[in-house]
Amino acid sequence: MSGESQEQRALQATSEDWRALGFHYERDDEAREWRFTGSRSGLLGLRDLLIAYVRDPGHAAVSEHEHYGPYLYFEVMTWPEAGLDAHALRGPLSSLERLAHLVAERLAVARPGERLSVREEFAPASPYSLVLFVQGDDFDPASADPELRGGLVATRAGDTLTDMEGDSAERMRQRSSWPVKRVTLGQESDDLSGETTAADRIAMMWPLALEAWRVAGLPIPEYERKDAPSRLVRGTGE
Repeated sequence: MSGESQEQRALQATSEDWRALGFHYERDDEAREWRFTGSRSGLLGLRDLLIAYVRDPGHAAVSEHEHYGPYLYFEVMTWPEAGLDAHALRGPLSSLERLAHLVAERLAVARPGERLSVREEFAPASPYSLVLFVQGDDFDPASADPELRGGLVATRAGDTLTDMEGDSAERMRQRSSWPVKRVTLGQESDDLSGETTAADRIAMMWPLALEAWRVAGLPIPEYERKDAPSRLVRGTGE
């Protein structure tokens, strides 16, 4: 393995992370679904993940959370109401434990090729659905990752990698079309109006607010806006 490139090592680490998780996940914003793909035993890793989360005393407080998988964008969060959105799978610990058992119950009678939606039983009003795609027992969750599929895919067998240089060239070609803006140091701008809508920018604020309260170690305020504390700071000339 001494001749491996940094990219090859990173891809192998990503492959092993998927296998350790047991399943592959992705979020489809158009269909409003979180999709989990794996064998029955692999998808039971989602049940085990939820049970481990619930049993950890550190997750008792509201807004506590954990990220999972090689890309860390699947998040489980402790929250007063059960739900699933683009940000996180959330709910009281009792609801998350109930979801874990629902997943196990659905998988107990599932067959390869089935598509199982778990939404109505967990959080009917949730904006996103949790969907399980059941595969055969020999399914490799790393094979469902588009960043690995058809590229430098680490094999289960050992230390060898399937090197398909054409895919690396294709990714390089795609990166060449990414928009780049050159600015003078010190004149950077945080203005995102050219790349995002107002709704996009508002949506960005909620996870940032949650993280800020979590880092501060303070409970999230529950007062109405009219009762929010404020301070008037007058200018020196007034």
